[in-house]
Amino acid sequence: MPGICPRCNTTVFFNEEKIAIGKHWHIKCFSCGNADCHRRLDSSNLTEHEGDIYCRSCYGKLFGPKGYGYGGGAGVLSMDTGDKYKNGPPTCNIPATAQAHVAPQNGTVKPVTQKQPRWGGTDICPRCGKAVYMAEKKMGGGAAWHIACFNCQECHKRLESTILCEREGDIYCKSDKESPTMLRQRILHQTSSALESSAQVSRKPAYFPKSKGGRSWIRVLGFVFFLVYGAFPAAFYFSGWFRRFMVFGHYFNWPPLINFNDTHGYELPYTRTFFLESTDGVMLGTWHVMPKSQWGRCVTGVKEESEFEDDRPVIIYYHGHAETRAADYRVQLYKRLSESEVDAHVVTFDYRGFGDSTNVMPNRSGVIQDSLSVYNWVKKKVPKSRIIVWGHSLGTGIAMQLAEIFTETDDNPAAVVLEAPFNSLAEAALRWPLGAPFRYLPVLHRLAEPLQNDDTDFESERRAAKLSVPVLVMHSKDDPLIPYELCQKLLARLRADRPAGLPAPVFYEVDNTVGPGHRRIYKDPKFTSVVYGFIQSLET
Repeated sequence: MPGICPRCNTTVFFNEEKIAIGKHWHIKCFSCGNADCHRRLDSSNLTEHEGDIYCRSCYGKLFGPKGYGYGGGAGVLSMDTGDKYKNGPPTCNIPATAQAHVAPQNGTVKPVTQKQPRWGGTDICPRCGKAVYMAEKKMGGGAAWHIACFNCQECHKRLESTILCEREGDIYCKSDKESPTMLRQRILHQTSSALESSAQVSRKPAYFPKSKGGRSWIRVLGFVFFLVYGAFPAAFYFSGWFRRFMVFGHYFNWPPLINFNDTHGYELPYTRTFFLESTDGVMLGTWHVMPKSQWGRCVTGVKEESEFEDDRPVIIYYHGHAETRAADYRVQLYKRLSESEVDAHVVTFDYRGFGDSTNVMPNRSGVIQDSLSVYNWVKKKVPKSRIIVWGHSLGTGIAMQLAEIFTETDDNPAAVVLEAPFNSLAEAALRWPLGAPFRYLPVLHRLAEPLQNDDTDFESERRAAKLSVPVLVMHSKDDPLIPYELCQKLLARLRADRPAGLPAPVFYEVDNTVGPGHRRIYKDPKFTSVVYGFIQSLET
């Protein structure tokens, strides 16, 4: 049944309930009764006076000896006769105004006839029947308890004001107040009392009760803390395998069990699936998505050697961290590039270790070799002036390294497109959302240093001067994975280190009102027109 709050005299429901001195209070009313204080109360600072509750400080000021300075230590005015330490039952002739409770040997709790004085002396703990002094005092259920005794009579859980319930002079947690076990015990007790049974059930006070789940949670939290701030940083710093695993994310594939041959299921009807051979016998799963203008030829059948016999641009797409070429947002990008006014061939593939490519551990040199193998295959089919290298996220780091190789070998494509790029993989890792727990570590920058090693060296800013072809950069301010500021750093470096005689880098800030984020820049209404305009500028 809902109780009535003594402070505001309105009904108190369960979700706003606090229980103290045997009464039900609203949470907002559970404060010091002194009009000049109104401090929030809990079991450690609550005192009672004439049916109202006060903090200890105000209680001492308003009702303490001499009107001020209610003592809580050795200076308290004590009127305890000390008889309980002598032979025989304790006696006290001082009149009392409050009634205490004791726990007799039969396990029940009954009010005692001995009264205690309002001022001086000590309260009696209802659980163990011993004196309660200030340093070990807990208030609840209208009585004072030892801290060690302030627990559920049934499950021995530590209690506080939010879960405390009082029944028949003892205290319980809310879950055990009317549990089947408690109901059975009450029925058995009432039956035994009615029959005047001689069987007595003894209960020893639980001075140090064990929590059912507290210690387990502490162990779990401690283990998680060790993993986050101990094992993970150590593995990332010392293990090259673990760094490659985190950088490439080739095991994080969604959806799983992909049928790469069923391109109709991805609404890519005129797409050829095949494998290209990279170095060391590694096979790369590849798609060739035909432009919409060539669909008519596809209906009648197009031979492999004539599939590029047109004048449309060929975009080689280098995808980023995790998943495969069949990820939804990547498929949507292929469709925008092949079915819009851009009308381009799209050649997309999975690096080693990704998708249906050979399952080996990827590293920087391996994925660069894979990317060069695809580029060389396309170069055999079409002139370099039709090839556009398109990198997204981690793929922009790969595209920048390819551009460096192209410049050194005088084998440049028509252009490079950088979608959501970063200036430095090490700096991007420090700003990565999952890196938030480590931003407060004093050795944070030391953790990112190994990313500059050979196996994971994707420092695009350092290679900006080697990019000697037209470049289009696109980024959105709402990108949660690679911050917009990192793209601006790379763009500034590209402009500063641009070789003479080359057009300045083209930058397009994506409309973040459509929610492009990191992966769906193609959702911008002007996306295809920007790409089409950039490709048209290459022909002039």
